[in-house]
Amino acid sequence: MAGERRDTRPRLRIGMERVADLPPKALVDAAAESVLLALGSRGLGSLQGFLLGSVSLPVIAHASAPVAVVHEPDEPAPAEAGPVVTGLGHHDPHDPLLGCAFEAAADARLLVVGRREDRPLPGTRIGPVTHGVLHHARCPVAVVPAG
Repeated sequence: MAGERRDTRPRLRIGMERVADLPPKALVDAAAESVLLALGSRGLGSLQGFLLGSVSLPVIAHASAPVAVVHEPDEPAPAEAGPVVTGLGHHDPHDPLLGCAFEAAADARLLVVGRREDRPLPGTRIGPVTHGVLHHARCPVAVVPAG
């Protein structure tokens, strides 16, 4: 798969590494050394999408860097760049969300939402709005840890 991507995107830097950890842990660890972690989506139906997510949901809930989830498009994206949209809560700090949105605004269509880090219970809970956006938005979604 890496060779296929190198052929279609020659300027994209692609690296491969084998790890012994389970995928969620390996990806959370990789996010700690990254500016942005991108995850693909299998393009499952909405019911399956809510029931599954054994890799993406724990990674999004625990990654220290923004995580972008990219769905397989229903149709090819237009050549020109579209807007970047960010969702802001009225109680959350906005600087991390807006910083991520502004960085992506040069040439991507993206929806940026936050993830609170002061959850009362440990686990993979990411909040109902972020969860809903991840499963229903057809554009790439970036989830930014927002304090």
